Amino acid sequence: MLGGYESDPLQLDMANLPAEFSIDDMPLDLSVIRGLIDRVADQFPVLRAVAVREHRGGLPTMTADGEHIVGPLPGIRGLYVAGGCCVGGLTIAPIIGDLLAEWIVSGQPRIDLSPLSPSRLAVQTADETALREDCRRQYAFHYQSEI
Repeated sequence: MLGGYESDPLQLDMANLPAEFSIDDMPLDLSVIRGLIDRVADQFPVLRAVAVREHRGGLPTMTADGEHIVGPLPGIRGLYVAGGCCVGGLTIAPIIGDLLAEWIVSGQPRIDLSPLSPSRLAVQTADETALREDCRRQYAFHYQSEI
């Protein structure tokens, strides 16, 4: 199995897609996988000889600052959100769900989740073009220390 992040990812505007759109409709570009193989082939030369048997893609979500959005929505009493998975949704979902449930029931999570607040400045970006670019950069450089 090989996967990675693209430096120039495809961005889709859900408002411009048909209601029946599904992940199966995502265009897949095998050159992305080939490029990832090229980047690690010196360390893993066996990858040069591996045939691609199955190619899958997805539709990850990113926030402008690369952090999840977790907590109560300002101005709407009793409505909490857990979103903006930033590619790690499957791995972090259990603890996010546990903390959010604890918050709802007891009024406070056991750890400080304020950095993930829905009211933080990065989530409140009004400029759609800037928001898209910030999210694209967060995805493209997800595992690099500096963006």
